Amino acid sequence: MSKPEFICKYHEQYKDNRNCQKILDESEKEYSSDYSLRWYTRETFLYRSLNRALRVQDIDTLFLFRFFIHDRDKQLGRWRHSSHVQVYRGQLMSTEELTVLKKSKGKFVSINSFFSISSNRDMALSYLGSHDAHQLVHRILFEIDADPTKANVKPFVDLSSIRYFPEDHFLMVIGSISCIQKVYLDENQIWFIEMILCGNNDGDLQDMLSHMDQQYHQKNMGLTWETSMMQENTYVDC
Repeated sequence: MSKPEFICKYHEQYKDNRNCQKILDESEKEYSSDYSLRWYTRETFLYRSLNRALRVQDIDTLFLFRFFIHDRDKQLGRWRHSSHVQVYRGQLMSTEELTVLKKSKGKFVSINSFFSISSNRDMALSYLGSHDAHQLVHRILFEIDADPTKANVKPFVDLSSIRYFPEDHFLMVIGSISCIQKVYLDENQIWFIEMILCGNNDGDLQDMLSHMDQQYHQKNMGLTWETSMMQENTYVDC
């Protein structure tokens, strides 16, 4: 599906929403492949639609977005961060989600959406709030050792190069693979998940990716192999 078809589809879907219509009109006039990441980080309803489709594995919606995903992939190499950095992400999670992570210690995991991260640990912690305010969910701090010089590592992007983000904000892309090293609870009731960003050829991971890539090509859907990985939900020992 081309960009005009995409615009037409969403104009119809959001015909009664003036704000959405305005964003669609603007994107029709101003969007280009060179600004795909900038449009994504605006966090409009388009951002929410794509992220939701990635989370729930909505293949039909991802098919609508495939021109955008293609443009995004072209930009990633241009804006990729080039030096080793320790990054963090604060996130609230359900008990079920936390249990999956705890069971995944020592295994490779792949993210199925864009992952906003920061090199400022205190900033990431500030998103978690107090323990009393979040009694029904768990406070999680991801600590990720990210070295872009490793072979076949998915690029992560310095957002300050793209738009008006602070210098310590980054974007980890769909399909980024990490190995969970440690999972522990500290005295402030915050769960820490220590991870290392990995390349596609680390350990037994290469065999798994080759198998999934073969399955994807058999489906011939016009999407990236990342979608296949999301559906597999496979964990492999690091």
